[in-house]
Amino acid sequence: MINKDETHDEDGEELPPIRIHETENYITAIIGGKQETQEEEQQKGFAGFYDMLSAATRDPILHEQMLDVLKESPLAAEFLMEAFESPRYANYLKELLAMCWEAGIDMSKHLLYFTGMTCRSNDPLLLIELQTIIQEMDLSDETARKQAVKEIKASLPSKTDPVSKEIVKDLLYFLESRE
Repeated sequence: MINKDETHDEDGEELPPIRIHETENYITAIIGGKQETQEEEQQKGFAGFYDMLSAATRDPILHEQMLDVLKESPLAAEFLMEAFESPRYANYLKELLAMCWEAGIDMSKHLLYFTGMTCRSNDPLLLIELQTIIQEMDLSDETARKQAVKEIKASLPSKTDPVSKEIVKDLLYFLESRE
């Protein structure tokens, strides 16, 4: 019997790698094969995400399954940040933003990124998603929060849509009240 922690047999020969998967009902051992890091395994969880995203707009069950994948992954924030930058996901920006807060992903370290998106947008629906994400953040980084306030104040004159302007004013008030 091979102990999963052993790397050599009794004669000093190297043993093939072994991976054990245990569930409540069974135990599976994979002997040999490519060893994958946790990050590689997590990236596999995002395989097909684009195709699923386009279908999830019409299928609430698939949408919930995608949220579950994001909730379980420690790489979800980084994956979503890459998706925001990718032209491939441009048509799904609102859906991706909604997934940030629906999955409860901590995006706090990206405050200034989301502030920049807020400053550039005049779309009320997009701004509501951004407002929700920012309101869920840990805003204890005073320097970042003050920079966000400064950038948002500077963008107010560029808001031509009255609803968008009100959303941004509400967000500005929220950020200022955290000081």
